[in-house]
Amino acid sequence: MEYVKRPQPTYGTLTYTTEKGTKKALLQLIIFYIYLTAVTLVGNALNTRHQHYFTMSIHQLLRRAVYTSKNTTISFDKVITIPDFWDYMEFMVLPLLHGVVYDESVKWQPSVISNRPTLYGRLFLNESLLLGAPRLRQIRVKTNTCHVHQAFARYYNTCMAAYSADNEFKEPFYKGTEFKTMDELNALPIRGRVHTYHSGGYVRPLSYNKDVNMGLIRHLKEIEWLNRGSRIVVFEINMINLNIGLLIGTKLIFEILPTGLINAKFDSESIYSNPVITSSGGFILGCAVVVYVINFYYTYVEIKKLYLKGYKNLFTKQAVLNIPSIVIIYLSLIYTIYLGFYEREIDEQINAVTYHFVSLDYLILTYSIHEDAFGILVFLTWMNLLRFMDFNPVLRNLGIAMQIASAELVAFAVMFLIAFTAYGNLGLLLFGSENEDFRNFPTAFLTMLRLLVTDFDYFQLEHESQILGPIFFLTYILLIFFVIMNIFFSAIVLSYRTATTAVGLQPSFLWYYIRKQLFRVTFGLFKAPRYPEWAAAHELNQPLDGSKLEELLLIKENTEIESDLDFLLSRLDMIENVFYRLHNNIGDIITAAKNEKKKTEKMKANDNA
Repeated sequence: MEYVKRPQPTYGTLTYTTEKGTKKALLQLIIFYIYLTAVTLVGNALNTRHQHYFTMSIHQLLRRAVYTSKNTTISFDKVITIPDFWDYMEFMVLPLLHGVVYDESVKWQPSVISNRPTLYGRLFLNESLLLGAPRLRQIRVKTNTCHVHQAFARYYNTCMAAYSADNEFKEPFYKGTEFKTMDELNALPIRGRVHTYHSGGYVRPLSYNKDVNMGLIRHLKEIEWLNRGSRIVVFEINMINLNIGLLIGTKLIFEILPTGLINAKFDSESIYSNPVITSSGGFILGCAVVVYVINFYYTYVEIKKLYLKGYKNLFTKQAVLNIPSIVIIYLSLIYTIYLGFYEREIDEQINAVTYHFVSLDYLILTYSIHEDAFGILVFLTWMNLLRFMDFNPVLRNLGIAMQIASAELVAFAVMFLIAFTAYGNLGLLLFGSENEDFRNFPTAFLTMLRLLVTDFDYFQLEHESQILGPIFFLTYILLIFFVIMNIFFSAIVLSYRTATTAVGLQPSFLWYYIRKQLFRVTFGLFKAPRYPEWAAAHELNQPLDGSKLEELLLIKENTEIESDLDFLLSRLDMIENVFYRLHNNIGDIITAAKNEKKKTEKMKANDNA
């Protein structure tokens, strides 16, 4: 018996071309609108205005200019050398940390510090509680890690290269500070403007007392804790605002280049200890429960479709939107449970009177991943809304046009990527040393995209190269904007015309079904609906000849019996699978029957004997 595979049923496919299909589509649309609203509200609750304004205010506060003992001003943006760093720590960071900030309009004064109880020493701006004392850590490189010509050895007897894992200095102790790995510090790699530092480094914790911290900073400055071998120094401070349950992790990163200059970078992240509950009370929590419940239903639907249609269903356009969304929600549930356990550890750290620094790196990383994943979920959910817009002829035709033009779009993407890569590399080599927009290849690639939307400083490019700059700009505009982009638009337009010719005459039963239900519910108060008619050919500017009429009649006939065929085909598949398994096992069944018959005959013979 030969197993014949029949066409698979269209379970889960939304269609408005029949009344029965419209009824199912409307039910799914209502469920999806509830799901879409809940997902959007929960996603927006993950990032609130408190986080943005608190982070922005901390950044502005740390960038203020203050006077030093030399009647000169220092600020975060003015930290260019190692002495500038020490001045910034002594006259800006420590006074701010302990509640005294010297404004630019007030000249420097000797600090008058009073010893406070331990709890008050842990408060930042009298509102946020420090999670352990702040700390300094630096990463160094070994000496003689690069070659110096013998002609310069007289003036330059030691050479220290840029940072790399092989060049890193990892002795157990350096000037009273112990070397720690990232695992020991529970920390993540530090991303500077030039390098990424995969190490813990030498750590010097501070205290809650301003006098002690001031003496420590001055001592580290006197012993030259930072020198030519230093490649990065980081000031870390973590805190929690108990008023709104906001965790804040702040890093002041000062990357010391081999040239002796410093690139300063501010890095601050804020997360809620429980964003679902903290944001809007129980309302967002209720929305999250709705999301999880509907996600369980969508999981059941996808499993049933997988059972009926097989693994080919995983590669359909609908599954590409649904399955990642389902997975993201389950990962979000796991993260919420993990965050609940982590809150207990945070509470213990708050109640403990200790100088131990509480690292938030992994918590912030997981929260960032969770927030990004939820952003992708919201995007996929809103894009999935287009699946329910098939009742609109324009949107239906546009979707089919994108399918028809898929091959042309792939070819366009390849050509587009090649041209962008070529111009990105050209811009990097021509202007990378002078123009910040071409300082590295990723930035140059993004600059090429920005140029398409006129977000580009042409005059700066012309100022840096009066000949190559205009040539680069004009050839890029001519090739990309006037040639390749027009190819893209022409492919979409031609495909849209083809789609309009193919499906433009199919009717939609959506408004008919809605008006029919209103007519029934109101007992005739609303006007009775008119049965949908197939659009006339002259409405679409198409000739209606004999072949076209025959084609329309065939499409209409197939459309009307589509739902019944789906039901029938699903049952035929189940019956056929049963017969297929029976055919494969018929030999075993016959053999078992013969053995049973022989066994019975033998038992009878024994009884007769």
